[in-house]
Amino acid sequence: LENVHLVTELCEDGELFDRIVVRGHYTERAAAAVARTITETPRSCDANGVMHQVFEPDKFLFANKKVNSALKAIDFGNSVFFKPGNYGYDTVPNDLLSKQI
Repeated sequence: LENVHLVTELCEDGELFDRIVVRGHYTERAAAAVARTITETPRSCDANGVMHQVFEPDKFLFANKKVNSALKAIDFGNSVFFKPGNYGYDTVPNDLLSKQI
């Protein structure tokens, strides 16, 4: 093995927390869209048997600087797979770390 190539997705606008601070406030509609993404992410992870370490504002990045930019969950490096009713777990294989949930 001579080379290791890491490929990541560029999220241009940074963390959710930073955007909240800069904007100062959100309309009810914009806040609902952000809240929907934040609440759907753990549900989606759970449905796929993935346990994320923690979801907080700095674990979400905006794809670009547009007002309606997609919000993406990040930091799956410490995630583990689980099976309901099974208390053991396996670490997430590297090829799945790059998948978008």
